[in-house]
Amino acid sequence: MKTLSLASMLAKARLQTRTGNALLDVFAVVAFAVSSWLTLTTLGGVWMFYNNQAAIDEAFATRYGLEDFMAGSGGMYFGLSVIALALLTIPLLSLGAAAARLGANGRERRLASLRLVGMSARQVVGMSVFESMIHAALGFLAGLAIYVASLPAWTALSFGTVQITVSSMTLPWWALLGTFALIVAIAVVSTAVGLANVSISPLGVAHRVTPAAVRAWRMVVFVVALVAVLYFSQSRDRARDVEVTQLITFAAIIMMLFGAVALVGPLFIQLTMRPLLAVGKPAWLLGMRRVLGNSRAAWRNINSVALMGMVATITLTLVSFNVASSVKNTSADLMLSQIASDISKGVVIAFAFAVVLGAVSTLVHQASDVFDRADEARALVQLGTPLGVLIRARFVQVMAPMAALMSILLVVGFLPALAQGGGVNLGNLKTLGFMVIIGVVLTFVSVLVTVPIQRQVVYARVRKND
Repeated sequence: MKTLSLASMLAKARLQTRTGNALLDVFAVVAFAVSSWLTLTTLGGVWMFYNNQAAIDEAFATRYGLEDFMAGSGGMYFGLSVIALALLTIPLLSLGAAAARLGANGRERRLASLRLVGMSARQVVGMSVFESMIHAALGFLAGLAIYVASLPAWTALSFGTVQITVSSMTLPWWALLGTFALIVAIAVVSTAVGLANVSISPLGVAHRVTPAAVRAWRMVVFVVALVAVLYFSQSRDRARDVEVTQLITFAAIIMMLFGAVALVGPLFIQLTMRPLLAVGKPAWLLGMRRVLGNSRAAWRNINSVALMGMVATITLTLVSFNVASSVKNTSADLMLSQIASDISKGVVIAFAFAVVLGAVSTLVHQASDVFDRADEARALVQLGTPLGVLIRARFVQVMAPMAALMSILLVVGFLPALAQGGGVNLGNLKTLGFMVIIGVVLTFVSVLVTVPIQRQVVYARVRKND
């Protein structure tokens, strides 16, 4: 039987079983579906703004009669949509990569058994890559269906006085094929890279590498990016706040800070979580040991919500505009109010996407981690550790870093508004607080879903391959 035929049969059988380690395959398809859905929706928004640039310019001119004052406003909306796509790129690609690498140890017995019956290591890797491609294809089809079904819901919104339509959010065929190719490519590359770090033999799967320590130089990058944002916030000419180029420049600087925080996040986790090792409770000690043993993995659990929470805080507290005295009139005030409302609306949508991505990402990573630590969990229970300790440790492993990082990044998000000198827009804080609470609650629920999986793994009767 050919390797690819066998891979197809095994993938189909595992998805139909939906028990034991096969849950990882189901979660992988779900993760690919969510990633595909939100990627297509975000690209659809960019496509809509690209095609509606002239319509937005005309709508502003018709309604407010300020053609020269905000010339190129359609291009500004398009540029901001591209930046929103760039901000969501890291969480979107990370979720797809996590789905592809889902639980190498969760597939330990099957991979080792295939080696035991005579398959080569190359064939086993090829099968795993092909299985990930199947998961990605199924997930993309599900995500495409959700994307198409959700298009009518977007018609309730408008940007720049232009109403969203189903046709304007519908991507062309080549964009759909390109997205499909991207999702499959992420699955192939991530699976190959993940399997490159393990050694698959007839006796089992062994990891070849230990996570490297996070270095302090990351903090320098973060400080430089934060200083740039604060300098721009403090020194910009408020009489020209509404210029398109200045808004795009400031958004680009925020992107730079976004990237710097993504880089320094694991270091923040190390610094904030290390003192908690002194807490004497076993669940805290176990959870903190796991976090500090691999702070990058802990960061991947929360990065979507934490990063977009910071960006949302910066934008929602700064999104207020002054009008130069030469153009001060009612029409200008109304137009700027429209722009501020649209920017706030876009930020809330992007944050909502990040919350969904964060919840699914946490579910994927924690379900994978349950199977990866199966032997450790069984050993601890056999030594007398209550199962409740393991469950509480998993909540500590996720929620403690989230609480610490969200607190830090929300404070960082307020700094540009404070540096501007009294420019904080308090009207958006209620919306921001609601979104942050939703993100935390969904993350908590994602960990809660892994509790029955933890019970099943601990009490499952298994034996090592002979």
